Amino acid sequence: MEKYVIFSDLHGDRQSLELLLEQVDQSKISLFVCSGDVGMERVRDLLTPLPLLLVRGNCDFHHPAPPRYATATFGERVLFVTHGHIIGGWEEAPYPLSSDDLFISGHTHVAKLIHLPEEPITLNPGSLSSPRDNSPPSYALLSSDEIVIKNLLDGSPLASLSLTKLSQL
Repeated sequence: MEKYVIFSDLHGDRQSLELLLEQVDQSKISLFVCSGDVGMERVRDLLTPLPLLLVRGNCDFHHPAPPRYATATFGERVLFVTHGHIIGGWEEAPYPLSSDDLFISGHTHVAKLIHLPEEPITLNPGSLSSPRDNSPPSYALLSSDEIVIKNLLDGSPLASLSLTKLSQL
């Protein structure tokens, strides 16, 4: 079973990335997805061995520069990944997305998981290192059954969406 870890806005915080890597069983993760502002110069050695899809955030200046957006697949779903400072919502994506697909962004440092009828699932995993609005640092796990946004500090769920219920509709 495939499982993706989705995170954003690390800003080079090694301690936060180390905590994330301790919380997840890396051998069971098919892909790590970072929606920008990684701060690669300070964490390159930790990220290089991982299967990683990375897009450029407004604070990413490393070379070679990652793309502004990227797509991946998860089963039948398309994942459109961007930072969110240029492409702000799924309607602006230069790629057609269905209601089964995911629009993933970061930038706001606030976790969000929304699925409205006839729209793609919108996911912002929050920030691993500097969350806003009194929220804890967070990341998301995507599995065939669900999407869960988790608290980085204790692993507790902050929000979830059942994908099995969606596929039954």
